[in-house]
Amino acid sequence: LASSAASDVYKRQIYMAAKEISRLSAHAGKMIEAMKNAIEKRNITDIRDKYVDEHDKVKELQNIIVDFITKLISSGNLTEKQAEQAAGLMVVSNNIERIADRCDEVDGLYKKILDNGQLLSDAAIADLTACMDMTEKLFSESMNAIITGDSETPDKVAADRKKIRKLQRQAGKAHLARVKKNTCVRSLTAVSYTHLRAHETLANL
Repeated sequence: LASSAASDVYKRQIYMAAKEISRLSAHAGKMIEAMKNAIEKRNITDIRDKYVDEHDKVKELQNIIVDFITKLISSGNLTEKQAEQAAGLMVVSNNIERIADRCDEVDGLYKKILDNGQLLSDAAIADLTACMDMTEKLFSESMNAIITGDSETPDKVAADRKKIRKLQRQAGKAHLARVKKNTCVRSLTAVSYTHLRAHETLANL
């Protein structure tokens, strides 16, 4: 009976961890949306502040979740199934942290552009926004698959990953075409490509 009671305690703790992962994913979704809006609206201060706020919430909550799950696993009291569940939640949490890091990279690149007194063209903004729209869709689909266990979603995610890679290639070519027409600044080429690669990396997480 004591063993059964202990198992129930850990089951509830794993459930709590899963609920926190769900809350973490909600903040991550808001973070991605805020970053897209900051780029689309040319980094208006209050919009970027919203991104920074959500980003900080993601990092803080992720640290708490990792610490909690690590203690669960290291207790040595989980059943094999519970240990697998806890390890799976850890992977999801770590992937969301990596998404936050990539978003930070994108935000930093865009801030660098603005700090240098440069602006992306409307066409470049549209290309980046299209990539962000697909990134949002991918993240939503992936988290839905994890939470609901939907077996069909992975196929949708794979198809959308191909779409975002195609968008990334098209955006890169479009930028070079605009540079040749002097409608985009050549000095932004390296930053633009790094920007687009960061979005592709987001899609691969």
